[in-house]
Amino acid sequence: MTNARLQVSVIISTRNRADILPRLFDALARMVVSPEVAWELLLVDNGSNDATADAIRLEIAQQRLPIRLLSEPIPGKSRALNRAIRQARGELLIFTDDDVEPEPGWL
Repeated sequence: MTNARLQVSVIISTRNRADILPRLFDALARMVVSPEVAWELLLVDNGSNDATADAIRLEIAQQRLPIRLLSEPIPGKSRALNRAIRQARGELLIFTDDDVEPEPGWL
């Protein structure tokens, strides 16, 4: 039996959501993740013209979450998600939206 960990990429596209991202980050930080799961959070800023990128950078600085900030300047959720899929390191890709607040056991 090996001690292999499941590699998971959580992917979220966001556009002009600086005001609601802190709630999402708080919910994600409250998650209880099994030690058998290694995860990353890929956040794609999809051409925002508000403080979305600043809100994400602030969260990155707090080091509560394994965030990787990506940018897709051309608006379109499919474009943004495809950008993240190409950068994802996980064996399992999980998609959610920027306006949700996952429960602690979600992942």
